[in-house]
Amino acid sequence: MTVPAAPSSPTTPSLTPTPQALAVLGISGLRGPRLVRRACLKKRCKPPVFTFTAEAPETVVLRFNGARGRRERSVIVVVTAAGKQRVKLTRKQRRRLRHGRTRLVAAVGTSGVTFRFRVK
Repeated sequence: MTVPAAPSSPTTPSLTPTPQALAVLGISGLRGPRLVRRACLKKRCKPPVFTFTAEAPETVVLRFNGARGRRERSVIVVVTAAGKQRVKLTRKQRRRLRHGRTRLVAAVGTSGVTFRFRVK
């Protein structure tokens, strides 16, 4: 008597994230300081930290735009896991920001979150 073979296990199709899929997953809760000091003269100066929540592993582009729509700085962050993320600006990155009103746009694909602050 022969025993019938066990049915093969179903295979799960792998999904490759596309920019459109990442735009749906998105980010939320962008926060940071309301005032960023462009140059810090104190020894124990804390650099500004911006936080956001990622809903999936993805590439997030942070764009710092000054007044009158001038693009000033882009920082690319590769998020390896979902959850809260922290981005700390270095002194060199802060020095590239111009004084005055500044807008930070964190974007994944076509979706984005905006945070406004001042550079002094």
